[in-house]
Amino acid sequence: MFKGLKDARRRMTETVLAKVGASERTTDPNYDAHVAKFDVMIADMNECGAALYDADMNECGAALHSYLMKQKSMFSDAEELAKSLDRIFDDNLRMTDWPDVDCEMKQCHVAPDYKSKMDVLANVLRSSVSTVSSEHALDPLRACIAKVSPEIEALKAERNIKLTDYDSYRRRLKEKEAKKEQLEAAGKGDTPAAAELQIEIEKFQKKVQSGLEEYTYVNQKTKADVVEAKRQHDQLMDQLIITTIVCQAELFANAAAQLESIIDTMPEDRVRDIRAKVHEYVKQGGVRPAPPAEKSKLMKGLDVFTGKALPSDYSKSPGNASTAATDDITPVKAVARPVSNPSAPPAPPSTASASSSSFTATKANPFESGDPFEEDDAGGGNPFGGDARGPPPMPPSAPPAPPASSGGANMVEALFDHEAEEEDELNFSVGDMVEVIDRPDGGWWRGRCHGKEGLFPCNYVKS
Repeated sequence: MFKGLKDARRRMTETVLAKVGASERTTDPNYDAHVAKFDVMIADMNECGAALYDADMNECGAALHSYLMKQKSMFSDAEELAKSLDRIFDDNLRMTDWPDVDCEMKQCHVAPDYKSKMDVLANVLRSSVSTVSSEHALDPLRACIAKVSPEIEALKAERNIKLTDYDSYRRRLKEKEAKKEQLEAAGKGDTPAAAELQIEIEKFQKKVQSGLEEYTYVNQKTKADVVEAKRQHDQLMDQLIITTIVCQAELFANAAAQLESIIDTMPEDRVRDIRAKVHEYVKQGGVRPAPPAEKSKLMKGLDVFTGKALPSDYSKSPGNASTAATDDITPVKAVARPVSNPSAPPAPPSTASASSSSFTATKANPFESGDPFEEDDAGGGNPFGGDARGPPPMPPSAPPAPPASSGGANMVEALFDHEAEEEDELNFSVGDMVEVIDRPDGGWWRGRCHGKEGLFPCNYVKS
């Protein structure tokens, strides 16, 4: 017991000394590479093997589990559909309480056959394929993981203990040899202390040799077992992919054969038409989603008014020049831009229509009269009015501008895209992080983004 505690203390001390660089650590890059690859390999095997029984796995494993579960659900749903169709056709065929009306359905003979075949596909074929997948691929893979992973982990732990012991013996041997050299340098090489020290040196020389042999054995065995695990992994993964693909092929081929036998009893012209439609979509690369419906101008105005979109989001293409002037609405900055010298006061508005630096909207509600995107005298196509270079409205849903200060640099997040209109302005996109360098009064700050420095409106960002 006491020896075990002593060993544990010695190993802990050696581990700490190695971490702080006070003890030379024995390394084996080849071992490190083997173990790193082994850990990745086990994770990959777990993704494929364990995922069949555990849905809380990462992407690959979850996909395999989901595929098998949805496959079962798909065939079960198809079986239920066949049962419903059989019932409907049978009820209509036997219908006698609908006066002066006969059943004109021509495929009544198909429904019971379809029901029968889907029962076989769902309860015989699918379950057989699933069982083969488990017995010949997934179960062997799981068994390998359950056996190999703990064995390798135990060897890794034992190897680390042997390595720590070996390094500890080497360090202590060097310390004793250094002490003996000091005694000899001081002319005390023939003293009893030197003799006792020599006995200790010989004892640790034997420990170092024994420790090296034990460490080397476990180190080599661990690497050899990892290599053997890799060989088993390769064989099992080959078997897994072969089994999976063959089982899928058998499932769908047998299902197709069963259904084709029913199709042979159906009208050839109608079958041919349906097949042609399917082939047409396949030839064009599948069914492409329909483009979203164009929003009405009322809905566009509502989006802009509520801050869900910018006016520029609804700009017309250059080819439609007749409406571009009224619909291409660009968000403008909320404050006047300063001149090149940041310390100077902001430049005055560029036009006479802007008489102050405060926000004044010519149309507070874009729905008060007519279409918010129609041109008016005050706004020239901007539903909120104002001039593009004067004191414009705030960006849609923009928060109040942060208080100006002369504080140091800090990071803020862009709420809107900002495109530089002058050479000394800063470009950034929504979500970009901007480093604030200076916050002069006037609403324009100086910052840095993507390695470039320039001015930007402070109400386009948030802290």
